[in-house]
Amino acid sequence: MASTPCFTNCTPAQLIGLPSPDCSNTFRQTTPIRFGFYNCDITLPTGDQAAVNAAMLALAESGDLVFSNRLFNMTFEDPNYEEIAIDDCRPSIQVLQGRAVTFEDRYIQDVSSVSPFINDTFFDYTYWMDKLTNQGNIRFLLGYCNNDFRKIDFIGSLRGFVNYIRPTTQGATATETKQFRLLFNGDPLDMRNKVFFNATDAGIIL
Repeated sequence: MASTPCFTNCTPAQLIGLPSPDCSNTFRQTTPIRFGFYNCDITLPTGDQAAVNAAMLALAESGDLVFSNRLFNMTFEDPNYEEIAIDDCRPSIQVLQGRAVTFEDRYIQDVSSVSPFINDTFFDYTYWMDKLTNQGNIRFLLGYCNNDFRKIDFIGSLRGFVNYIRPTTQGATATETKQFRLLFNGDPLDMRNKVFFNATDAGIIL
């Protein structure tokens, strides 16, 4: 089969090679565990890491950046692609359309305070209803067990509901869970999207 030649008016790319072989067989182990939420009118900081950390701490302390509980069974579905035919000399171009993640929140939040007065034994419901109601204006951070965070510069569509986990022992009490599916109009794990900051290094208590 004849190969398709390069476009004559395109400059060949300078390909990136790997450094010297790493004989230690290192690999990355990390577990996604929570989300951060902030309004879409907030521009996340740039600059050196110290400046980014200070700015992220200020956002958290002001309440402009909030975080979820540690979540359970966070699972990323495969990305969805649309195949778009451009010409008859090459295969269709695969254009990323979106990617979804499913997760559960099994923690409860019982909040009681005097000023302001709050007495809400189902504050976890209140918390997630806020995110469902305001999802059109929310942007996201993806957090890991070591408190590293990635930026997710995509709009998300969130759905969620309460469910129960049946016990394996007859007559035992069921466990409540809140189940969610969050669909992004891009890939939150895009390899161009590296770790942005570490909450512990920034002084944020989670």
